[in-house]
Amino acid sequence: MDEGNPQVETRIRQVLREMAPPAGADFHGLRHRSTGNTLWVEFHLLFPQGTTLDDAHTLATQIEERIQRELGTRTEVISHLETLEDHHAVHSQRHFEHFPE
Repeated sequence: MDEGNPQVETRIRQVLREMAPPAGADFHGLRHRSTGNTLWVEFHLLFPQGTTLDDAHTLATQIEERIQRELGTRTEVISHLETLEDHHAVHSQRHFEHFPE
């Protein structure tokens, strides 16, 4: 059965809080679950509109790799890049928000 782990959530949030704000970014929509021998992590990264795609992708990759290192298990990390300013206008429906931010 798929399940989330509060200790894993805390570690993931710590990485996100350490790495996103210094770049002017934020995050939301964090979900994670363990399926067999793999941990799946998904979140949205929100960047200021002027951020280049290259810069956003570089930070997203750094965060993904750090989460994988921190958790020390087989981990698949998926990030979704968005802009801070028009996030709510772009999405006509609310995202799944399992964990309060």
